[in-house]
Amino acid sequence: MKEKEWYDDENLITSMLIGLLILIVLLSQSFAIRHQLGLGFIVRSLLNYNLIYLIFLAYLILIKTKVGKRNFSLANVVLIVIQLLVCLASLFNIFQAHLVDVVNFFLNAFLLVYMIYVLLKGTSLWKALHLDKIPFEKLKNDYYFYGITGISFLLLIIQIFLNLTFDSIALSLLECLFTIGFSRYLYLFKVYQDEKELPEQEAQPLKEELSKEKASKKKSKKEVSE
Repeated sequence: MKEKEWYDDENLITSMLIGLLILIVLLSQSFAIRHQLGLGFIVRSLLNYNLIYLIFLAYLILIKTKVGKRNFSLANVVLIVIQLLVCLASLFNIFQAHLVDVVNFFLNAFLLVYMIYVLLKGTSLWKALHLDKIPFEKLKNDYYFYGITGISFLLLIIQIFLNLTFDSIALSLLECLFTIGFSRYLYLFKVYQDEKELPEQEAQPLKEELSKEKASKKKSKKEVSE
């Protein structure tokens, strides 16, 4: 069996994302302490700025456990709802007419669409919400991943030009790496889904042939009995 490259190893990618999230939360809080900001500000920062990252962190840790694997679909729905709220919040920010807010909204919206396409496909919600009627598959899996990667780098470049402090640039870089890493996680999960569906698709002609043979046998038996 061919050994996987590190970027194709879903377990390694998940572990790296957990490490990145912990680093983002710790650095943002340490920067706040270093600037001698009050305890109230630090707590608000933890609950506001880092809340989304803490939720993603809890999700990634959860899916590595037996409980998380049993409730994988439920965890995905919760994460998609959180990303929807993030997307709506970034939508309201674009009225400030700042380029970084516009790009950030498109990034969050694109990521939300990718999450829905990958994490909900094959679930009961997929059929219940009639998501099969939405042409998600017009874009290939690669295009979703590279599109999010490109927008993430664009957002990082804009943020570097707008924020010249070391603290803000460091956090922007880590956030960019997390977004790309999470989209890679989605990419690998979609590859897994496609590989899982492939044997079923290959077996479909055989199933149809067997059903025809059964129908033919029933018909011949019926003719003989008559």
